[in-house]
Formats: sequence, structure tokens, C-alpha cells
Amino acid sequence: MKEFLRIAGAQIPVTADMATNVQTIKDAINWASENRVDYLVTPEGSLSGYVMPYTEERWSTLVDSLREIEKYSAEMKVGLCLGTLWAEPRGEDTIVRLNQIRVYHNGIYGGCTNKTSLSPHDYDMGIEPNGDLFGFILDASDEDDEEPTLIQCAGLICKDLYARENSSDKMAPNLPVQFYNIGCQIYIHSTNAERGLNAVHDRVHYNWHNANAEMVSFVSGRPLITVDNSIMMTGEDYEGQTSSSSGIVICGEWVARAPSFGKHYFYYDFPVEQFAKLNWTEYMQNRKVPPNEL
Repeated sequence: MKEFLRIAGAQIPVTADMATNVQTIKDAINWASENRVDYLVTPEGSLSGYVMPYTEERWSTLVDSLREIEKYSAEMKVGLCLGTLWAEPRGEDTIVRLNQIRVYHNGIYGGCTNKTSLSPHDYDMGIEPNGDLFGFILDASDEDDEEPTLIQCAGLICKDLYARENSSDKMAPNLPVQFYNIGCQIYIHSTNAERGLNAVHDRVHYNWHNANAEMVSFVSGRPLITVDNSIMMTGEDYEGQTSSSSGIVICGEWVARAPSFGKHYFYYDFPVEQFAKLNWTEYMQNRKVPPNEL
């Protein structure tokens, strides 16, 4: 197995133009390749856009755009946790629209997580909520390993980090707790929320989102990677603050954190053996922090 798994985030603009998004993601993949990243996490809807109206023409274009990104990530040998809308058949005559994190290892599809706690924006686009609890796997194997080293991940999209209103069982724990209970070793969170409404709204929601990321990581004792869109949720240019911090939190402490304005990339080297030990509190107490890390 690898000694370290380098997981990166791309705080990038999620626009209404899919061709622009394809190029933006390719640029991020280029950076990831140059920096020997194993998996790159992108914001919610980063390929598809997160815009209204979502026409049949856009859904058709999305298929070609996804194939292009799959091929490019394979060529560049960069794994992806790709935030995007998607549509897939459910039976002979039904097409289901979903909001996903899709996982790729060297361009090969390895599973997805569908958004559970939908926003009004999702419902307006015809997105259906996820009804099943399932995460995905990151491969931390070396090429010469006889047995694969697999890391079980919890995929969370935006409100999945803290909401629970879509559960039919009102006593059921929220998604982070449910994922913890089935043994997930790391949280991957792609988000894209409203910002730029007014100073009070932006401050309160920014603090709320960050506090939830810190709390989930702190209570679970698991790492959490979170990545936000760098512009307006609906795709317009924006120079203001993101709706939440993009970065990596371990046991409630930020070990990597992007500035909350504009496009930024970041990564962290996770010791692979630590995922099996699951004692990240001890790891945080004993690690030596480089002076330029934060």
C-alpha cells in the first residue's frame, strides 16, 4: 500500500457554461498531476453547473462532458471525487436526475454518492433525493500490492453535512452519524450554497457551515475534506467570500485551508496506515506541523 494518500481540493468557479467548467476541471487536473495528487475533490455541480433551468439539451451535453473528463483524468492519472448533476435510467421508461459525487480511479468509475438532503434549488431542477445509505471507496494500493488497500468514504453533498429532513424516520441520526456507524473512515464533502445576499446572511451561514465541518470531524474523530464553489451558486462572477471554507479538518482542526476568495487548490498527505488505526486524535497530538502549512 501507499505510505501516504494525497487528497486535494479545487475551490473553483462553477459556471453556467459547461464547456468552461470542463476546461476549469482540466486545469485543476493538470495542477493535481503536477503535484502528484491521488484524488482531487471538486465542488457540488462543478461539471454540470448548478443553474436553472436545467433543460434536456443540458442533460444531453452533460453526457459528452463527463466522458471528456473521464478520459482526461485517465490520461493524467489523477483520481477524482467529482461533484456533478447526473441522469440515469431507473427501469425501462424512467430517468432519474441526481446530484452526485462520482469517484474515479485513473479514469475508471468506482461508485458515487447521491445527495440526500435536497435544497429547493434541487427540487426545482427535478433532482430526486437519495434513498439508500452508501458511500464509495478510495484505492490506496501500490501497483505491486497483492491485496488492495481500500478506504471507505462517506460522501456528503452540501446540506447532507448537517440536515436530516428527508429521512422518513424522524428519530434516525443524521448522515454523518449513519456513515460513522457503518465504518466510514473519511468524509468527502462537496458544496455550493447561496452567498452574496447580505452581510449578515453571509457571515452567519459561513460560520454555521464551518462549525458543522469542524463538529462532524471532532465528534467522529475522522478527517473531513470540504470544497466550495468560488463564485455565485448560480454561476455568475463573484469576488466575495465563499459560503464556507474549503479545506481539510482532522478532529476539529484545520490542517489545510484555502483562502475564502477566488480559485485555490490545496492538498494534504494522509498516512494510509492511520485509516486502519482510526486514532486521528493521537495523530493530531503527535504530528509536527510545518510552519507554512496553514
